[in-house]
Amino acid sequence: ALTMRTHTALAGRGSSSQIPLSPSEAAEARDALTRHLYQHVFDFLVLQLNAHLAPPSSGGKGGEEARSLMLLDIVGFEDVGSNSLEQLLINYANELLQRLFNAHVFEREAALYKAEGIDDAAVSYTSNDAVLALLSAAPCGLLPLLEEQGLLGERGSSDNFALEVFRHHGRTRHVAKPRRLSAGEADGRVFVVSHFAGDISYDSRHFVEKNVEALHKDLHDLLPLLAGYAKVVLATTMPTAPPPRWGKKKTAGKKVPSATAKIRGSFGISSTFTSQANALLETLQSGTPHFVRCLKPNSAQTGGDFDSALVLAQLNSLGVLETVRIRREGFPVRTDFAEVWALGWAAVVRVTPQASRLSAKQRAEAVLQRLPRDMWKLGHTKAFLRDGALGLLEAELAAEKAGSATAIQALARRRRASSQATLLAEARAKEEEERRAAEAAAAEAAAVWEAARAAVAATRAAARVAAAVAPLA
Repeated sequence: ALTMRTHTALAGRGSSSQIPLSPSEAAEARDALTRHLYQHVFDFLVLQLNAHLAPPSSGGKGGEEARSLMLLDIVGFEDVGSNSLEQLLINYANELLQRLFNAHVFEREAALYKAEGIDDAAVSYTSNDAVLALLSAAPCGLLPLLEEQGLLGERGSSDNFALEVFRHHGRTRHVAKPRRLSAGEADGRVFVVSHFAGDISYDSRHFVEKNVEALHKDLHDLLPLLAGYAKVVLATTMPTAPPPRWGKKKTAGKKVPSATAKIRGSFGISSTFTSQANALLETLQSGTPHFVRCLKPNSAQTGGDFDSALVLAQLNSLGVLETVRIRREGFPVRTDFAEVWALGWAAVVRVTPQASRLSAKQRAEAVLQRLPRDMWKLGHTKAFLRDGALGLLEAELAAEKAGSATAIQALARRRRASSQATLLAEARAKEEEERRAAEAAAAEAAAVWEAARAAVAATRAAARVAAAVAPLA
């Protein structure tokens, strides 16, 4: 089967003949069989992992719906220099995920402003809708054009695919020819796509062959004869065939020959990949996504080496700088009216005592009036603040609190000083009163003493008089 293939004539009696394969055809058949088996092994592992990791059904305890936590690890846009179909499919998936990021961050931002009545906070961002349409929109997207070449049978080729790309999109701003070609690249086969992350060139050689990945009849007949683990894998994965995203439905009763060199009339890898990528996107949209952006400091995977140019390129390609720009231009801080009032009610009530009787929105406005008018907006249910506005408001309120505290401290010191002066005056008055009382007591004692002396002196004088009169009697 790897060196011969069976060719069945479609006309006449349908005679069959064995056609030897050239070395290059045999190598292609070998590689196609290897990739075919690898794909089924990969699908088998994914099915088994999902079966074991699937959450329980919604009919569990209490009838609560089962919840799950999913992690999606992606490497980001890929540019390996000489890019082929693999890189185009990877970058298509990255465009879908970037579209999800845009919808989750930017479009929800715009929807929130509109719902809250913040009309002058327009959100402008770089959309990748045009690139997604270029890649996947029927009938002239790059991937539908590639499928079309596969459906053309032997008339389809990678060179024709490149011609169709330039014929349909050569004059658009998202497809161009490279300014210079790398070694081994041929003019007319290389096209450049302006992805969200930047311009990436693709060499269209072998695009159709890689996309079809068809096995001739003999190899298909070989698959059921495989035994062991390969038989289990194929029995599990072969029946699954995701529906194509584009293309015409097969006409009933019209059979496609299966004995040709390449199986035509069926959709290729890009259609399967697109269906799976869109199914993944639907799964992500059904949940609540959170994004973690990881950056490589250098390409050599060495410690202590920070390549600023590489990091800047990643910040641009991942949309981080775009997110920062939009956040800074808009109102990144959103808080309820009650939280604003709780932050600054004391300062407002001190100036306007009746403010507590206002509505929640009016109370929040009374607090925010301490900031410049362009740093805040009031929506229907929330207050929107620019970057740094909350810190400035807290600083203003802290300054007011500090001023009030200083005034209170001064009044307390004044009262304490006044109280101390009163006590001192009272002590001095009491001391003076005691001094005066002591002086009065001393004066009274002195008067009594003088009176006593006078009485003694009078008594003595009377005695002397009596003594002098006595001899005369």
